[in-house]
Amino acid sequence: MDAEYNSLVKQQVWELVQRPNDRDVISGKWHYTVKLDKNGSVLKHKARFVARGFKQIYGQDYTETYSPTTRLSTIRILMACAANSKSMLYQMDIKTAYLNATLDEDIYMEQPAGYTQQGKMLVCKLKKALYGLKQSGRNWYHCLTAKLTAMNFKASAHDNCLFIRRRNGTCDYAAVWVDDIVYYSSDPNFHTSFENDISSTFTVGDCGELNWFLGMKIQTTPGFITVCQQSYIDTLLLKFGMNDCKGANTPLAEKAVLQREDSPAEGSSSQREMQKLDYRGLVGSLNYLANTSRPDLAFAAHALSSFLNNPGYPHWLAAKHVLRYLRNTGDYKLVFAEGSTKLAGYSDSDFAGAVDGRRSTSGYCFHLGAGAAISWSSKRQGSVATSTTEAEVFAADEALKEAIYLRGVLADMNRAEAGATTLFIDNQSAIALCKDTAPVGRAKHYAAKLEHLRDEARRKTVVPQFIPTDNNTADILTKGLGRMKTFKFVQQLLGGKREY
Repeated sequence: MDAEYNSLVKQQVWELVQRPNDRDVISGKWHYTVKLDKNGSVLKHKARFVARGFKQIYGQDYTETYSPTTRLSTIRILMACAANSKSMLYQMDIKTAYLNATLDEDIYMEQPAGYTQQGKMLVCKLKKALYGLKQSGRNWYHCLTAKLTAMNFKASAHDNCLFIRRRNGTCDYAAVWVDDIVYYSSDPNFHTSFENDISSTFTVGDCGELNWFLGMKIQTTPGFITVCQQSYIDTLLLKFGMNDCKGANTPLAEKAVLQREDSPAEGSSSQREMQKLDYRGLVGSLNYLANTSRPDLAFAAHALSSFLNNPGYPHWLAAKHVLRYLRNTGDYKLVFAEGSTKLAGYSDSDFAGAVDGRRSTSGYCFHLGAGAAISWSSKRQGSVATSTTEAEVFAADEALKEAIYLRGVLADMNRAEAGATTLFIDNQSAIALCKDTAPVGRAKHYAAKLEHLRDEARRKTVVPQFIPTDNNTADILTKGLGRMKTFKFVQQLLGGKREY
């Protein structure tokens, strides 16, 4: 606490002034966290003083609050490109990042508890964007953007937190996640020069090769990058008492049915018993894994998330089944290796698979070359499809939107795709409609999605191509599969051999 307080004073985060009579004074609090290293061991105990921003008044204490972060798919694009060019990925952590940004509004805060000076008549008039304020993240983003712009970096038009600099025939890349920066270049001297430029303005820590990012353990060697979260999975299994459980071979049982009928009645003893279980926490952890490094969990996490408000015991057993699967597969890794960097996508749907409401599930994944997937999704469709063709068109349209984004990022990185991106679909009728070779007919009610697909096909953005269901990697993102299919598609998602 002393170190944190002295740091705030040293950086002149506030000045002590008389308590104003015409303005509200917000309070602050001490927040304590335990920092873990990449092996899950305690690294340090940290105290941070934060403002209670929920007491701020809109229009007086703040206006705009939105602050972007880079997409995880952008980070994976960097990994795939770095592995292909045999470049090393580096990371940088900026200490007390928010405190580098200034405030445009006059905000008053009570003095930190335990460090009160000259009585309660004096309060802190904030000069810097203290953690906890609603606008702090936004102000820091603009502060860092100004620095990178001064270094001749330019933000990508498709990801505002990916910064690119072209110089002397080389391209430098830096992706920003709040106060963490992942960067690389084909220039071997870029790492040192970039670190020196940033450290001339900000206090920098943890510089070096990328090995730990957002809870992911990353191993980087020239031409080969892996991403694993075994330590997080081990901690999760221990938390829910499943560290010695019998393993499972699939995330969900084949053709598993999860439905509202299994939810307990309101106010019943079963509901009270279920409320004692941390179902939300478990599903939240599974969603985190599914979004970062385990695409094989995407459908299971999506399906279990439908019952967060009132889970039943069958839903809890299904969630524990996912833990049993993780017990068997905790060491699985995303693998990015040297090779082709051609973008290709897979799209699929599970027609009327949801028992409640009979909506279909869309799934897609994209690969950049022969390595692991760089982007994936499993999502319930917004409306009920009345045929398998309609469901496949809905899924293909979602995949198309992602393809446009990925192609845009690659173009910004000076790695524009040559020709259309192949989108593999396992439904001939949907492909015929997308290729503008079939009349609209009974597809009039989803003509807008069809026209979007047809227009982008004419622009050579994507080209739909048939693939048998048994070879469609996206199949695992729409339903529970058997052991053999699960193993096959998981290997493809994580960077193994794929079918075309």
